[in-house]
Amino acid sequence: MKLNENPSNLNTRDKSPETAKLIKDLTKWNWEVRLEAAKKLGELKAFEGIEPLIQALKDKHSFVRAMAAFSLGKINNKKAVEPIYDLLQDEDDEVFCEVALALAEFGDKRAIIPLTIALQSPHDYIRFEAAEALVIFGDKDSVDPLISALWDYNNVRSAAIGALGKIGDVRALPFLEKIISSTPNNERLKAEAVKAYEQIKENITL
Repeated sequence: MKLNENPSNLNTRDKSPETAKLIKDLTKWNWEVRLEAAKKLGELKAFEGIEPLIQALKDKHSFVRAMAAFSLGKINNKKAVEPIYDLLQDEDDEVFCEVALALAEFGDKRAIIPLTIALQSPHDYIRFEAAEALVIFGDKDSVDPLISALWDYNNVRSAAIGALGKIGDVRALPFLEKIISSTPNNERLKAEAVKAYEQIKENITL
């Protein structure tokens, strides 16, 4: 880089044609085009997309706001943390949950309470991701919500079992015992519960 060259100009110059098009698409009138652009910028982990995606957190369509938060979490640049955190005030439940998941990508402990709330989301994929994300923090305050998730759909139950095993809190033991004894027709879930149970027991003896 030349000594007198503006770094922001350099970033603009170095954008790939695909990234430049996606950034432009974030301003299109069609919300589905904006949604797809936000998604692809996250998949590409395009550094140049950070500022446009931060702006997209204010998009009028909730799906676009949620995807912008998700993609910023994937790009994982600290510049996006505070703008994402501010979006926790969003009234849309799905946006709120995606913001919590994005904060978890950054390892930001302010995600813990929103993630426990996200375990009550009507969307099973969000409940699943929230349960998995809570493992990052190993926070004891998330144990009770994770125990409640043990009676969810199987994929959410699996994520909750795995999270409880890694957190290692003894409060989970009787509930894991119940799953082990009451799920004879679900060998995979039973095996996961046994593994989590043993992890917690081992943690006690350390």
